[in-house]
Amino acid sequence: MALDGDRVIHLDRVLERQQLHSAASKVRPVFGRVRSQSLRGPALNRPGGDRLRTLQQIIENAYGYTRTEGAKLYRRAPSAGGLYPTEVVCVVLIAERWTALTYDFHRRVFRELLDIEPGTIATACAATADQAVIVVTSTLWRTLQRYGFRGYRYCLIDAGIVMGTIAQICRAEQRALTHLDNRALTQIDDSLALPSSEITACAAIIDCAGARSTEVIHGDEPLVPRAPDTAWQQSPMLAAELERTIRLDRAMRVAEAPDRALVSTGGATDDRAELQHLIDTRRSARGLRRGELDAQACVWLPRALDAIVAQWPARHRDSIALTLAVRADRSLLRAMRRTAGQLDVTAIDDLPDRALTALFGGQALMAEADLFFVAGLRGDVAEDAIAVFRSSLLQIGMLTSTVQLLAVKSGIAHTIVGGFDDAALAAMSGHTITPLVAIAFGTAATHSTKNDTPRRQS
Repeated sequence: MALDGDRVIHLDRVLERQQLHSAASKVRPVFGRVRSQSLRGPALNRPGGDRLRTLQQIIENAYGYTRTEGAKLYRRAPSAGGLYPTEVVCVVLIAERWTALTYDFHRRVFRELLDIEPGTIATACAATADQAVIVVTSTLWRTLQRYGFRGYRYCLIDAGIVMGTIAQICRAEQRALTHLDNRALTQIDDSLALPSSEITACAAIIDCAGARSTEVIHGDEPLVPRAPDTAWQQSPMLAAELERTIRLDRAMRVAEAPDRALVSTGGATDDRAELQHLIDTRRSARGLRRGELDAQACVWLPRALDAIVAQWPARHRDSIALTLAVRADRSLLRAMRRTAGQLDVTAIDDLPDRALTALFGGQALMAEADLFFVAGLRGDVAEDAIAVFRSSLLQIGMLTSTVQLLAVKSGIAHTIVGGFDDAALAAMSGHTITPLVAIAFGTAATHSTKNDTPRRQS
């Protein structure tokens, strides 16, 4: 299907209209402070009781933490190039005093932020003694150094996935969760005083009374010295990409309505033990086998998506487009269309393997997928992209978290992809959209890497 190229949202044009190019930027990151905020501060060495035990469990599950070997962190959740741009900050009442903490995943300790006033954040969010404010931040430079401006999308989608998993856990444990709107997010951002290279992505208030995990691990070891950050001085292009990304994020937050917040919709399961199993076993497939996907095992996908969209407020339904694309499997296509409701389902029978591999940046396993889910921003809201792009990325990240857990539950292999040819993927979906994330589904095959040499030619 041929698409009108002028209706696909080109962010470079959005940047130009908003004068958000590096030449116009007055933002000058302090290069000596680009380390992640979560790596600062002493390890907390005083007990926090049930609240910290609960927070530790929720944060590790939401982030996808598994274990460390040496300095390497393993994570069973998608993240751009293994760079893990997402960090977690929380404000919680400890010994009758509001305390701001970050979580060090490598050492499994909370670190205390001593140079901010956490009471201001608690007051701004109207948090009570049995609640905690969880803030998800993104360290932009860690992803931009590899992917350039596109990395901004990865950062926010990953933040949305983490927040989406937090919502899943709170739902299963019947814990109250309230997503904070842009007004509160701005106050949090001001109070945290993050470095220029780090942004506050999203935040929520959760009930953290009552623990369901083992004792939280404390420590008082010194921080491991880090080598000086010299990447900025060595790469002027990277500095320019960072500058315009920071400006874009600020402009988008200002442009959005101040009372807009994320929306928790849908759940993988209400059973806490089952959810824990799904979280522990989730991972993106490293290989797929073409033509072996059971159509009946996939009928949950359009039903789940249709149910989630029905719960979305109008602002998300009007700006986000969801599409299922089926490749050369008529029974699968019929099953998807029979249960799709208002969801768009399209056939891509004529797409060669080589073209599909190229579309996803040379990832050969994508040519072995039978079913694709594509989420993107509608082309007819291009003029309003500055106002909806940021919140759409976060909401799509939350949706991705739910879809991933449901795929694990159904035993279907999947892989989440954020890097692709935007125009080509929009054409594959058959709609005028700016695609933001894609998920490929199929039958699992064993491969060591997602970028295997193409095995098929057509």
